[in-house]
Order: sequence, then C-alpha cells, then structure tokens
Amino acid sequence: MNKKLFVPVVFLSHILPATGFAAIDNNAPVVQLRTSCDVNGTTLDNCFTSMSDVLGWISGTRQPTEASPLKVDIGPGTFGRFHGYNGCYVTLSGSGRKHTIIDRGNGAYAITIAPNCKLDVEHLTVQSINGLGAINLGSSTGGDGGVTTWSDVEVISTAYGWTESGCSDSKHYWFNSRIETHTGFGITRAYSACSETWFFGSEVTAIANAEDGYTGEVFAVGMAGDEAHFYGSSIRAISGPGVTLPPAEMGGGKNVKGLLAISVGATADVHIHGTGIDVLSTEDNDIAALGVLPNGHLHANEAAYNMSTGPAGTITRIIDSGGMVSAPYLWKQGAEPPSVNTITGGDMAVETDCATSGCQTVGTETHLLISNNNCVGSGGPWFDIVTGSCR
Repeated sequence: MNKKLFVPVVFLSHILPATGFAAIDNNAPVVQLRTSCDVNGTTLDNCFTSMSDVLGWISGTRQPTEASPLKVDIGPGTFGRFHGYNGCYVTLSGSGRKHTIIDRGNGAYAITIAPNCKLDVEHLTVQSINGLGAINLGSSTGGDGGVTTWSDVEVISTAYGWTESGCSDSKHYWFNSRIETHTGFGITRAYSACSETWFFGSEVTAIANAEDGYTGEVFAVGMAGDEAHFYGSSIRAISGPGVTLPPAEMGGGKNVKGLLAISVGATADVHIHGTGIDVLSTEDNDIAALGVLPNGHLHANEAAYNMSTGPAGTITRIIDSGGMVSAPYLWKQGAEPPSVNTITGGDMAVETDCATSGCQTVGTETHLLISNNNCVGSGGPWFDIVTGSCR
C-alpha cells in the first residue's frame, strides 16, 4: 500500500515585509518628503526624497488648485530650495524648527514664490547663508494677489531675510515666527517689502557683524510701499564690534543709511503696537529707531524702546523727513533727561532730581520735559514746562 506523505504548508506572506517600488497617486492630497522613503524595508507610497523631485511632480503632474490643494509633509533633515513659481495652493509642513531645514543650496534664495500664489509654510527653518537672501517674492504678473501664511517658521539668512522683486497686491501673515539676517554682499535687511504684511508674536532682527563685510545700512524692517502691521512682536537692528556705519538718515527713494530699526517709504503705512524695538550699536555710531519719508505714515503707539550706542554716538528715536508720525513715547524717569533726539512733541520725560541739575524752583520737585526741536542748539532738545525753558 502506497503511503502519502502530507507536508504542512505554512503561508508566510502575512509576516514577510512588503517590498517594491513606491506608488505615487497623482491626485494625492498629501505627499511626503523624506531623506529616505524606505522604512524598515517598506517603501512608502506618495514619497519623494528631494525637493526638486517633488517640485517637478507638482508643476508637471499634480498642479494643485484652490479646489484641490496639496500638503507636503516634510520629515527631519535638510532639503533643497523651494523654487515655487508653479507651487501655488501648497502647504509646506515640517517637523519643527531646526529639525526640517529648507536650504538655498546653490540658488540665490531658499524659497521663491510668484506674487499671485497661495502658500502656507509651517514648523520649519528656512536657511540661506552667503546667498542673496532667504525668501523672494517674484515680480508681479497681474491677476489676483497671492496670500502666504508663515507659522512657527525660523528664517536664518545673509543679505535679505525677505525681499520682493516687484510690488504687488499680495498679503503675508506671520505667526510665532522669527527672521534673523546677517550682512551679505554689504547688505543687512531683514524684511524689505512693498506688499501688505502682518506680524503676530514674531521677531524681525538684522545683525551687522564685522566679519560679514561693510554695510551702508542696517534695518530690520524697510517698507517701500503698501502697509505693515506688528502686534506683540520684536523688531531689532544690531551692529556688533568693529562695525562703523554712516549716521542714520532717510534719503529719497530707498536711500536709507546707518543703523535703523524701521524705515517707512513715501507710499508706506506702518502700524506697530505692543512691540519692542531695539537699536543696539557696540561702536560710536549715530543710530535711530524710526525713519519716515515724505507722505509715509507711521502709527506706533504702545511700543517700547531699547537703544544704546558707543560713548561718542548719538541716539535718535524718530527721523521725520516730512511724513505723518503718530508715535508718542514717555521715557523712564531719571535724575537727568535722556540723551535722545526726536521730533517736536513726540517724546516726554520726567526729571526727578532738579536740585542736582539746578532746575528747581521750589525744593526738589519733579519736572515734565517735552521734546522740542526749537530747543536744539539752545540747551535742548527738551522743553521744561515748569521753568519754561529749554533743557
């Protein structure tokens, strides 16, 4: 009798890892950008390993629209520049500042976008060292203006943090973000714009360092046109050891010189509220916080100022070249009035020790001082409302 040998067969497909090539859904609402699409032997679908590959797919195949937007989920690592003129209706979502980095590589900028694009960027760092800048808004091509939103974004750059090739009617919103720019090609401009901008709980800082090269101007925010709003934020212009700058001044057009926190152009409208403004120079530079060209408008109520320079330098809070300035400020009380230049009626200070300075009328009462340019050269720039004289 023939005996049959039965060998049990165990199907192992359910415990073996799946292998093969990644599948790309050309209509996917979310794709991934990773340093590797292989995870424990499994190839991820809808996954790219370079910014250039995902950009090529976006512009050539996916082509997002307002009705069909796209999110690019970016993992930890450093990725190439987002040259996104065809990258509208896209969200770039990273894994956190310094964990996900978009770097300029060999490009002029790390991120370039068309002025009519809708783009959201969140939870990442934009980095451009030794390039022209971090982010560039291209020239206007007509049509509706674009809208960009930047949330929890860090920008580290040389030359420009943000710049625009041409003015447009686009709008830009910044939340819980920071822009820090150092000198490059003799330029230190953290945010140079002429489109509508809104900052909420964010920081804009321009830093000039001697090793970065000479710069003729250092400003954190330069608005050539349109409008800018800052709420609960920080604006800082800093020059370090060995940096000697021309005196801060506002010239015609974009001819800004020296260390200046904010320059307001002839067609610009800037509003600053609940915001700290720092202008700090190690060397004896003549510095200023705010500068306004003719027909420019600056509204800066409830701002705080921290300004310092070398012993031979001068401090000016406001340079008004013929604009409309609404930026009153009360300086900290002290035994001597602060050594600050400003505009007539723009600043006040309380002197607390008139016995020492010889301004007392009866005893050692406090005196209220009001800035008055008519007092410059006559013991000013302060007018003592108790003695009725310039101080």
